[in-house]
Amino acid sequence: MVFHERLSIPFACLVLGLLGMPLGIQSRVRRASSGLTLSVLAFLSYYLLYSMAKGLGEVGTLSPMIGLWLPNVIYLTLSIYLVIKTANERSWIFIDLANELKYRLWDKRRAKA
Repeated sequence: MVFHERLSIPFACLVLGLLGMPLGIQSRVRRASSGLTLSVLAFLSYYLLYSMAKGLGEVGTLSPMIGLWLPNVIYLTLSIYLVIKTANERSWIFIDLANELKYRLWDKRRAKA
């Protein structure tokens, strides 16, 4: 388990760095602080997922190897998806969903006022 932990943590730096590129590019379109906010949220969610998966690996629910590498695989997949979407200059699906939710909430507020 120590061997995989020594490899998975440095690999996480590469994965989170790859994730930061499309976050930084997309945030220039929006407010300046949105990129920082998205990056902090991405890191905190990664750390939460890593801690949970590592704990499940230590308890024996998951294989320790899978528990240590699962967050990296999930975030690498997300990073590749976002890099491809950004390279093709297309919007991200979760940004579209967030905008749709924002407009629906905004319309409900305006209807009440």
